[in-house]
Amino acid sequence: MDLLLLEVPVRVLNSNWTFFSALYANITLRDTGTLFSSNEMPLRGRPGRVKCARMHREPLLQLIDRYVERHPGEADTGRRVKDFVVRNADCFKRSLEAGHITGSAWIVDASGKRTLLTNHAKLNLWLQPGGHADGESDVLSVAMQECLEETGLKDLKAVTSEIFDLDVHGIPERKGEPSHFHYDIRFLLQAGEDEEYVVTDESHDLAWVDMGFLEDYTLEWSMRRMRDKAIRHFS
Repeated sequence: MDLLLLEVPVRVLNSNWTFFSALYANITLRDTGTLFSSNEMPLRGRPGRVKCARMHREPLLQLIDRYVERHPGEADTGRRVKDFVVRNADCFKRSLEAGHITGSAWIVDASGKRTLLTNHAKLNLWLQPGGHADGESDVLSVAMQECLEETGLKDLKAVTSEIFDLDVHGIPERKGEPSHFHYDIRFLLQAGEDEEYVVTDESHDLAWVDMGFLEDYTLEWSMRRMRDKAIRHFS
């Protein structure tokens, strides 16, 4: 497990435990080597070094902070995603039934004028490609891999490593899987000159769509929000 070391006196933890227990799932006192869950933290102890099992989430938390700085109008969504990541050490795992982090991407062609959409096989909606993190905390890598697998494109690059869009949306119950939330981390990818795609069993179909005609495929608000951001970026 990756660990973040913080110098925090135990007396500070004791007096601020509500704050720390909300922030960190497990705390270890280096001077005793004892692992405590949030409901087992001793009320007294000597000052010591505290290990916080959060390092694997830190890069994403920093990305979210920078995203909110660039898009203050989306601060509520940013806080919701950040709170979920902070409170759930297993946020990248599909086994977290209440919800989990997913990675997706708005893919544009070489000209920056069209986007590649997938007609999702399970949801029967036109969406951007993406999928589950399955434990991987590098969400840009997740988005890139999912897009390569779902589209068959041979040449994809990240326009930037920063988050392009954030969204939280509900997934309906199906075949023994309870309803839950996807905390979707979205990136901007660009295809090369070879635009030939391959339809897999993840999709009913794929289509390069002129961004000016996106509404012919979907009226979903976050899709239109990504379209508008992409147009601004490439104009």
